[in-house]
Amino acid sequence: MSAAELPTVELVRRAQLGESEAREELFARYAARVLPIARVRLGARLRGALESTDILQEALLEALRGLERFQMTGESSLIRWLATLVDHRITARASYLGAAKRASSAVSLDDETRSGTLLAHEPRATTPSPSAELQACERDGAVQAALAELPELYREIVLLR
Repeated sequence: MSAAELPTVELVRRAQLGESEAREELFARYAARVLPIARVRLGARLRGALESTDILQEALLEALRGLERFQMTGESSLIRWLATLVDHRITARASYLGAAKRASSAVSLDDETRSGTLLAHEPRATTPSPSAELQACERDGAVQAALAELPELYREIVLLR
């Protein structure tokens, strides 16, 4: 039986034993399911600064490193674990962005007086660029399409969440 035909529980077990084919199939199977979760959980504010595919890759890398410690308790435990890893990556990246933004907005008066001139600060745009708007629109369309493909019960659960 090929890895593509195995149930998730068996794939996890084999991946934990070090079978590379099982590990690759497992992550390929779940990457498509976790990407929409990353997109939705990023929210509108962070979508302009972070890529959901980057969040997904970081979460899957973290999952790969911790797969031996993962305990499969049911069919849905893997997706819940991966969604939790996505949440952790988003939180970490949002914290980093917030700290970087605070650091970049600080201007030292000593630097300005040493040069003898005041620094010219260009105001930042308060609206997203046209390309960012287009990307957001495309992502929203993809999320809506993915939600439409879900069975009624799952769609309701996602929307309630």
